[in-house]
Amino acid sequence: KLNKINLKDIFVQSLKISQNKILILEDFIEGDQISTESLIYNNKIYTFGLALRNYIDTKVFLPQFLENGGIQPYPKYLSRLDEINKLLLKIVNANNIKNGVIKADLVIQKKTKKIYVIEYALRLSGGDFSSFIIPKSTGFNFNKNCINIFINKEIKINKNIKNYKFLFANRYLFLKDQKIKKIKYNNKVKKYIIKFEQLIPNGTYIGNITSHAERSAVFIVKSINLKNLQNKIKKVYDNLIL
Repeated sequence: KLNKINLKDIFVQSLKISQNKILILEDFIEGDQISTESLIYNNKIYTFGLALRNYIDTKVFLPQFLENGGIQPYPKYLSRLDEINKLLLKIVNANNIKNGVIKADLVIQKKTKKIYVIEYALRLSGGDFSSFIIPKSTGFNFNKNCINIFINKEIKINKNIKNYKFLFANRYLFLKDQKIKKIKYNNKVKKYIIKFEQLIPNGTYIGNITSHAERSAVFIVKSINLKNLQNKIKKVYDNLIL
């Protein structure tokens, strides 16, 4: 528990890895965290990324809060898509933007169900989210259409996230206190894996996990429902060869 951790030590450690020697103290809001990714086109919002970020493994990384992938799109919050789009449009209008892209991290407060904005950025997401997971799950080429917007080329938005094809989940492997060897997986789960990539070169020693830079590998699976998706995630983890 955080009350058993020396906050002074955390402050000093955080300051060491801060490039500008400035720290931000944030208030913790309990609830589901959602990552959104949207196109802004002719002053309208079109959201194609609505992923539940996975913090189930957070206790392993304390005092750091590190997410371990997510599920795109997350069906539970599709019913609140119009509400989310209105919130994003307020941000866009405040920045006087009519065309572009916006990604945001939101929290659905557990008790009140109110939507809070943690942060937003006027750029594409990193990793596989905008380039691979969004187009695979929705059938909409998000990055291509984003580029066309920025070169003032007319685009046609004929897809909707509510008509998604599959649920996709990305998960990471965090190995610590060891030298990384080639990471493989058992052939029995090969049919489940859409993408697998080792992120840390062989021979690299990883000590304590302090950031996402120390993720050893990533894999992506898909399914038509959440239960089956979770089962596939577990089977892949159980059949990794380290």
